[in-house]
Parts: sequence; C-alpha cells; structure tokens
Amino acid sequence: ALNWLHIDVLSDNQTNVDVMAEQFIAQNHLQSTLFDIYVVSLNEMQVTQFINLLSADELLTECVIHTMALSGYVKFIPFIAQYLQQPCFALKAHNALRLLLGDKLDAIIPLSVQFQSDPAEQMTDLTYYGAKILNGWQQQSSLLGLSYIKSADESELEKGNINEAENKSLQEERDINFNRVLNGSALQEENIDTVLSLGSQWHRYVAMLYKHQFTSDSHTQHAHALEVC
Repeated sequence: ALNWLHIDVLSDNQTNVDVMAEQFIAQNHLQSTLFDIYVVSLNEMQVTQFINLLSADELLTECVIHTMALSGYVKFIPFIAQYLQQPCFALKAHNALRLLLGDKLDAIIPLSVQFQSDPAEQMTDLTYYGAKILNGWQQQSSLLGLSYIKSADESELEKGNINEAENKSLQEERDINFNRVLNGSALQEENIDTVLSLGSQWHRYVAMLYKHQFTSDSHTQHAHALEVC
C-alpha cells in the first residue's frame, strides 16, 4: 500500500483527494517528504478540501497547521493565528507563520518573543500576538502587507457556473499574485531562487519542493535543502 501511495504521488495520478488523505493517514505517512510533495502539488480547491478532511480529527491539528503553511495560501493566515492563541499549538503555528511571512512577521511579533529561550514563556507570549494578527486581518489592516480577496471567478465556481477544468486554468493565473506566499514574497518561480539563496534551511526545503513543482528540476542547490530541520 505504501508503494502505491508513492506511485500515486510521484506519478501525479490525480487520485481523489479523499482517497489520498485516507491513505496518508492509514500508512502513518503524514510527517514525510512524500506528504510535503503531495501538498505542494495541490491547487487551492484541492488543498482546502484536503485540510477540511484532516480537520475532522483533532489529533491531526498539527498536521493541519503544517499543511496550511506549506500550501502558501494567504487565506489560511487567520486560521493559523487562531491556533497561535492556543498554547498547545502556539509553537507550531509560529513556525507556520514564519514559513509564510519570513521577516514580515518581525513587524508584528518582536524577535525577543519569537526566539525566547524559555519554550514555556515563549508559548505564553505568542498567544497574545495571535489575537493581534487576527484582529489586524479582520480589520483589513495593512499590518501584514497582505490580503486575500476572493475573485469573481472563485465565486462563480462556488455557484457551479464554471467547471473544474476551467477552474484549474484560473487557479494557475491566480497563483502568480499574492494569494500565495513563501518567506514574505509571492510564491512564484522568479522568487524561488532568492529563497533558496537567502532563506533559512526550512525555507530552502520548501522552496526546493516548489522549484521542482514549477520547473520539474530536481537539482538540489543546497546540501541540506531537502532535509527538514
């Protein structure tokens, strides 16, 4: 079964998202490079469906946070901010926001809090900033320099006025704007090399996943780029 899971992901067999979620859970393979490769291959509709399936099990909350961050979609920031307010998930949510926003996060959460040496104290302090981020988002503040606006095309999809093939083309067009980010920059091909050169080890790892997704280039530009830190 695990071999078939690898084949489905690496061969891009377009297997039903529900089935893939069941297989990753059944094979206890949610914390793997294969899972990360699968997540970055999903479009917005698919990754939202995938997250909804994982969210049904409270034991998979950390995986949900990880998936939201890995997908790059800005619309998940307020959900991650909600998790940041929960002490048991604060550290995981902070890492997720750091992956998405990079240095932009420093304008909201002081470095002294983000890199507090005492994990328990850091966890407590981070919960306050979760509320701050969420409030800024709800007030449509320029606090993050980012916003998520549902396009007219997405609204039409929900009404059933366009089909999935048309939506796939629309998603590709939308992905070039700031609806997706990595390390505080638009998640698009021309920014990937910058992240590979200047990002943290974790940012480089994710950048390599997307470089392969965008270009089918499997070359590793950094010795540790494919090692999760």
